[in-house]
Amino acid sequence: PPAFVSITDRFRGWTLVDGLGVAEGPYPKLDLPSVRWGLGEQTRILVEGIGRERELVMTCRGNGSQGQGVEVWMGDVMLASRVFKDGKTFETIRVPLGVVTGTHEVRIRYLGNPLVGRRDGRSLSVLYSSLVVGRPIERTPARANP
Repeated sequence: PPAFVSITDRFRGWTLVDGLGVAEGPYPKLDLPSVRWGLGEQTRILVEGIGRERELVMTCRGNGSQGQGVEVWMGDVMLASRVFKDGKTFETIRVPLGVVTGTHEVRIRYLGNPLVGRRDGRSLSVLYSSLVVGRPIERTPARANP
């Protein structure tokens, strides 16, 4: 996401349970906007709904290690699984949550090994530039030119 979009707007639509660090940055020398680290084995968030379709959209990347990825779970159901192409490129992942009524816990499980932060000893798994739950974006199919 563009650096001028506030971090509040890039992390919204849910309530944090645990597993997500505070906002850091921006880091211009590393070409990074303000970001948040997914910590440990998983990040847990609560999603509330009133009977409407919801979608989780996250832009994230690994910590630089190979073989990293994420699984998204709601209850006992895995909704998505993605292995990152590499550990340095942000990827946008869209996960339909279906019709959400009431409060539900969404778990984002981290595949691969976390790194231990040199400065503070945190277990750094996945780096997020955005994590948003909202209404699904309507996608219109491309029309062929006549």
